[in-house]
Amino acid sequence: MLWVILTLIAAFLWAGVDITDKFVTEKRIKKPLLLNIIGGCGTFIMLGIIPFFVKGVFSMYMGDIFIAIFVGIIYRVAIFFYYHTILRGEVSIVSPLMSTSPLFVIILSMIIFNERISWIVATGILVVIIGSIILKSDISKRKIHFDITFFLAVVVTFMFAVRTLFLKTITIAGFWNVLFWIGVGQGILSIILLLFNRKLLTAIDKKGVKVILVGVFFNVLALILFTKALSLESASKVATVILTKIIFVFLIALMLSQFFPKILKEDLSRYIIIKKIIGIIVIMGGLYLLI
Repeated sequence: MLWVILTLIAAFLWAGVDITDKFVTEKRIKKPLLLNIIGGCGTFIMLGIIPFFVKGVFSMYMGDIFIAIFVGIIYRVAIFFYYHTILRGEVSIVSPLMSTSPLFVIILSMIIFNERISWIVATGILVVIIGSIILKSDISKRKIHFDITFFLAVVVTFMFAVRTLFLKTITIAGFWNVLFWIGVGQGILSIILLLFNRKLLTAIDKKGVKVILVGVFFNVLALILFTKALSLESASKVATVILTKIIFVFLIALMLSQFFPKILKEDLSRYIIIKKIIGIIVIMGGLYLLI
């Protein structure tokens, strides 16, 4: 199944983006908003070359153009709020909650597209979500406070689901055309944010920017593959398979902690390893049912 392969590769690339973002924010640029602005501008520049190779970009139906721009904007807004949830609250609470994004996709797909899924697929999606929560959560921290952090995490999760659904609706307008206008949306928001936060430029670290741009390159490739996968399969399935990103994040973090601890050092206690392995096994079981 081509859509599965494309989604898994996208998940791997986005895992690499997560690692580079973590490195930059901890070691180089401790300004999430600046990181988001650079990422948006970088995405716009990379996707901005599409009209030089693809015809018809500017002849898209105006409604589809607005939707594509909206997708780009909502993605950057979601990333902005995501950084704030991480800064304001515990990752052990925020990350598991965001793993429920496919549930929002399923509900919205049933309402908007009248999509129906079999019990086997529904069970597979639920199992994958449970596995991702096991992988991300920390059961030693049992208290969940329904404060602004929890609310922001819910908003971010919903926004990622909305982005996926809108992206699904406009893939028929032309694969590369849609990607170009998504880049325009990200560029517009990033430039506006920069105009109102010019002082952030003083926090730029040249080495950090280089790492960010590498992450932007991976992010654009992942977006291309993710969009293509959405054009081939239902949004609920693609959104679920993309959760395998957390497996790749764990494996990459494990390798870096072992061989390059100066880049990234994670807690690799026996309890953590066992919990991660259990989560991976559960996710794989869910994918078997889903595929």
